[in-house]
Amino acid sequence: MTSWTEADFERLCWHDCRVHGFFLVERPYGCADIILDLDFISAWEESEDRSLRFRVAAATLVFHDAFGLVLRLDYATPGAGMVPFSIEGIHREPIAADAQPPRFRYAIPINWPDGSITFEGYRFTQTLRAEPMTTSSRLLEPHQRPALFGKG
Repeated sequence: MTSWTEADFERLCWHDCRVHGFFLVERPYGCADIILDLDFISAWEESEDRSLRFRVAAATLVFHDAFGLVLRLDYATPGAGMVPFSIEGIHREPIAADAQPPRFRYAIPINWPDGSITFEGYRFTQTLRAEPMTTSSRLLEPHQRPALFGKG
């Protein structure tokens, strides 16, 4: 399986990735692992007919020992259907860069519907649950997505 850590942050892009699930796993000292079940777009490609194609894989993104979570997600105002939300990307800024490990403030603006996720944390891991597939959509169908937590 392909995986990345916070050392790879600058090389990764989460623009337009769809989030199917958001989970919190309690950890000591008031922290939690924030787990996002998402369709990770590993490449945007232009086909011969100039239409866009995407290399997409189901992925698990875990922000370990996170705290100070603020989650804002508004499906009601635009009258949006309940679909996986789309993120604009993931931004981070160092809070305690000299600390070991360094601490960051993360911001995840949400494209659709309106919203954002912010929190503080130290590290993350992202693991693909399948090889990327080429598709005309940035959103995988349910049968194309391996289960997040074991079989199912």
